[in-house]
Amino acid sequence: MIRQMEVINRYPYGVPTATSFIKVTGEDGVFYDIVRSFDSQKHRGMLQDEGYEAEVVPPKVVPSCTMRDFTNGLGSYMPVVFRDGGDFYHKP
Repeated sequence: MIRQMEVINRYPYGVPTATSFIKVTGEDGVFYDIVRSFDSQKHRGMLQDEGYEAEVVPPKVVPSCTMRDFTNGLGSYMPVVFRDGGDFYHKP
């Protein structure tokens, strides 16, 4: 019997403090990133250097979507499903 992998709520206590949501717009559409606030300017600069528009937006305007979570550092990210304005889910 194959067991279905459960999803985990990455932030069960709500959106982490000192984070920024980045709306990224480019030829391939719109997507969202979450980064530590102190990395926000650097992250936006890197995206703009790659030809994207990148702006900080409030969490309440971010739709339910799969986003990139860079809160562990800008070197890598974890894809997370952002639901209902505050729940983040990922597969273990």
